[in-house]
Amino acid sequence: MAAAGARILQLYLYQDYFSSTYGIRAMLDRLSEGYHRWILMVSTIRRGFVYSDFKPMPNLAVVWPPLYQYASSILMALLGSRSMWIPRALSFLSGVMACLVVSAMCHRIYGSPWKALIGGLVLAAQPWHMDYSVLTSIEVPLGLLLCLAIWALMEDRMAPLSALLFLMMMISYTGWALSAILIALAYAQRGWDWRGGRIPLASMAMALAAWCGWGYANAGSPLAWLSTYLAIIGWRPAFDPAILLFYPNLSLVMTFFVFFIGALFGAVKGGWARFAVAASILFLVVISLAHSMALDPGGIERIIPIMPLMALSVPSAFPEFKGRAARKGALALALILLILVPLSTQGLIGPRKAYVIMPEYRTALELRKRYGGGAILCDSPVIIYYSGIDPSAFLSFDHLAASGAMRDPQSIADWLRANGVSYLIWQNATFSKSWILFPDLGIAGDRWIGNARLSLAYEDSIRSYHGPAPGKGNYTQWEHLYPGVHDLVMYKVEFP
Repeated sequence: MAAAGARILQLYLYQDYFSSTYGIRAMLDRLSEGYHRWILMVSTIRRGFVYSDFKPMPNLAVVWPPLYQYASSILMALLGSRSMWIPRALSFLSGVMACLVVSAMCHRIYGSPWKALIGGLVLAAQPWHMDYSVLTSIEVPLGLLLCLAIWALMEDRMAPLSALLFLMMMISYTGWALSAILIALAYAQRGWDWRGGRIPLASMAMALAAWCGWGYANAGSPLAWLSTYLAIIGWRPAFDPAILLFYPNLSLVMTFFVFFIGALFGAVKGGWARFAVAASILFLVVISLAHSMALDPGGIERIIPIMPLMALSVPSAFPEFKGRAARKGALALALILLILVPLSTQGLIGPRKAYVIMPEYRTALELRKRYGGGAILCDSPVIIYYSGIDPSAFLSFDHLAASGAMRDPQSIADWLRANGVSYLIWQNATFSKSWILFPDLGIAGDRWIGNARLSLAYEDSIRSYHGPAPGKGNYTQWEHLYPGVHDLVMYKVEFP
């Protein structure tokens, strides 16, 4: 077991080394969501560890359950740093621990060091699990909590199980779904009456009550988390059966059919391997229904927490490592292929996906060069982070919208002057109201708002793209050729 754990840990450290030395884009956290989580962390520290966002209520502090943000905030405070490498290290350590826990659980399920090694290595070598293990993301920590909860259930440890279900529900709504599935399967497997799972159910009810209570205290509604989330995604009632297979197909593509191998052989194996398969399939059903009803936008991150369940079931596809040398060689080759094929088909994901935030990264560097004091009207946590400017200097367009100053241009100018705004950064992103309040600012150029002069300082948009198509020579700002990349325009605000 010690040797197996050492090999898994070594593989994880190798992948982190290669990922983090793959150039500047690998060093960037490529998920915009991660920067939004970071701004929650620093805002929480600034407010004396009261869970907060830099935008006025209702905001992400009533939408995202707080566990990951709080854990990272505490570590930041203890280490005296606001670096995103702290929550990223938390995700990385969760990834390493998930591999070791899966390996130990496989030893418990199959009674074989060989199969323990298979389970741990299969998870450690999944490219998408690797990628999310070095991002500011809740998916890998949630996967670890899920594994520990199943282990507690295997050992009939109700108190740890209850605590872990509570933590899963306090880290994300995906954790809500997985907790409900886990307890439902436990009732079915154990044949409990209603009292059998009363302690875990009570802990889940406590998590739900605590989160609804937080929403009521801060936004005036116990369902503020739901209404704000639906407003953010722009939800409208819908049902599209054509996309029901989106997540099942995605689980196969992301793992290069390793998920299918685990599901097939795990279901045949029975026991806890079948339990893991059933939990994975039920989760895919739940998120597929949510996606088809437009409640879930559809994303790769939904599959990450159930990858440990896949790793628990894959060893059932392998016979024991014994017999003649030829048989052992064939088994070793099969394991190597199972590890190398997903790696070779997916490769290092982070460096290829970091282009999404590069315009905001460049804008942040430009702001850092130009900034000489004053407030900055900007909604991008990416810009806030990479500018290196104190986050307290930033105001959100939500503050302007809530102020009542949008009634006329001079009122807007008066608000800008009263708040000491020296720079305004416009972007056409769903998380920003800048493009709604000022649609004309997307067309770069000097202009006036009342007696406030807005001088173009920097533009990073499809209009500023120069050069041939990607792959055909030198070009700049090519990222705007791809969907999901925001246009940004930065203005200097002056009052002559």
